[in-house]
Amino acid sequence: MKNVESPKTHSKYANKSLIASKIFRHYKSGERDFQGVILRGQSFKGKDLSGADFSHSDIRGVNFSYTNLTDANFTHALAGLSRYWIIVAYLFSIIVGFLEGFVAAWNTSFLHTFRSRMYVAS
Repeated sequence: MKNVESPKTHSKYANKSLIASKIFRHYKSGERDFQGVILRGQSFKGKDLSGADFSHSDIRGVNFSYTNLTDANFTHALAGLSRYWIIVAYLFSIIVGFLEGFVAAWNTSFLHTFRSRMYVAS
């Protein structure tokens, strides 16, 4: 797994996992420097985090839906899906592929049987 640690990050939260409620509490008290923080899977839905600095942070799987991120900094942040969701998506696509193949094979077999019975009846 890729580490987001950076020698340029001097934040007191660098490489520390924080839950969303702690970030909100510190943000409300005026803090904006959250460089290098690990926020995997947290939800900030509908919150105001304008001006926050999340540079060099791990924001994989974080929900920022309807969040005010005006002037927020995400330089060099590690984003994307967490490994868990990548595996789930991969397994889902394999299952759907097998089901599609099964249905196609069944339809082909059924149609072949149906057509052969039609020609015999004629």
